[in-house]
Amino acid sequence: MQKVYELTKQLGVKITNERATYLALATCLVIQDPSYMRHMGKRLYSDIAALLGKTPLSVSRGISRAVCECWDYGNHRFLNQVAGCRVLEKPSPAEMISFMADYLVKQEPKHIFRYHHLLNSSWQEAALTDIEEVMASAPNKRRQTYTVCIEQLVPENHPVRLMDDAVNWEHITKLFTETPGYSTINSAVSPIQFIRFLLLISIYKTKSPQCLIEALDINIAYRWFLELGLADEAPTIAELTDCYNLYFADNQFLEKLLYGILETYRKKRIIKIADPATEAKKLIKMAEKL
Repeated sequence: MQKVYELTKQLGVKITNERATYLALATCLVIQDPSYMRHMGKRLYSDIAALLGKTPLSVSRGISRAVCECWDYGNHRFLNQVAGCRVLEKPSPAEMISFMADYLVKQEPKHIFRYHHLLNSSWQEAALTDIEEVMASAPNKRRQTYTVCIEQLVPENHPVRLMDDAVNWEHITKLFTETPGYSTINSAVSPIQFIRFLLLISIYKTKSPQCLIEALDINIAYRWFLELGLADEAPTIAELTDCYNLYFADNQFLEKLLYGILETYRKKRIIKIADPATEAKKLIKMAEKL
């Protein structure tokens, strides 16, 4: 546990704060049982809360704040070293925990722990064995393990990158963060994620929101565009509905945002669309039916 605390401190989190304890304990539990990464909300946060006499929500918020502290005040060069790749944007809690877990176990000379979020549970049982033994006994390449960053898995010329680069997301984010009372709103889905979700439906002609949610289980590019990590759970219809009700009670505001983005995509020839205004109205109607 001491090594985990030291790493947490090196990343820029003040170890005197409770959030440092949450992050360190989460990393320890993931090293012991990688299946925690599949159920962060339902298992990892709940187990930490039970151990410390806290609530899962306070643990979740504490870890999120620790990640923010690391990103805002920490050493980015060291973070890149821990992650094993260049980290271009603030990692999610799941990504930060996975970076730390992988980095720590790499320090062990004999028992190296590697995990991939898409492996099945039976193969994860071998997580604490020597990596060479694991690779040698792998029945085929499908079961070989790799340490990767989601940023590496999306090609530079992929449409989702063009969609992301074409929009000034920082400006749109400020429209929400500068709104009075924004910091007190607790939503599993951010307003930016909600907008990105609707854009994916439009661009890829997804039949329904539920179909897109199901596609997130296998489509890494979609996850990248929605700013989700490999281990993050896909948003549910209920969470999307809550986000819509919290942030977009004014339909005209959302419609203007969608129209502006779709018009930008049309002008830059990222998509072929006859009338961005009509498409924006269609997305609004879909959002209302969530």
